[in-house]
Amino acid sequence: MLRELPTIDLLRHEMRRRVCVQCQWRPPHSEALGPEAVRPCELTCPVFAHLHRLTSTAVLIDPMLRSRETALRHGIDQICVAPPGHAGTAAGRGPAAGSEPDGTPGDSPLNRYREQVIEAILDIVGRR
Repeated sequence: MLRELPTIDLLRHEMRRRVCVQCQWRPPHSEALGPEAVRPCELTCPVFAHLHRLTSTAVLIDPMLRSRETALRHGIDQICVAPPGHAGTAAGRGPAAGSEPDGTPGDSPLNRYREQVIEAILDIVGRR
């Protein structure tokens, strides 16, 4: 079982390659940038803000208890519907990534592109 986290640079590169190229929230004219180029929106993007947490979940989950894919889905659900000020939100401030003010799932890069995020993480850390 993989117990060592992949480098954050590798994970960011994969998110840029798989998510940023199709993201509706990306900065204008950034579609021409390759996955090596850091985009200014990464500082506030929930995909990048929660990347370490999601990857840690995938790496540390015991596959006898739950599959990595299921654990990632659950983790994203928790992030996207956490109430304001909950520990699941970035620095405990404001609504969760992708939640409406009442805590219901809303639209955000993490919520909208969850399948691409899950696939990228699983491709890097493995599915078992």
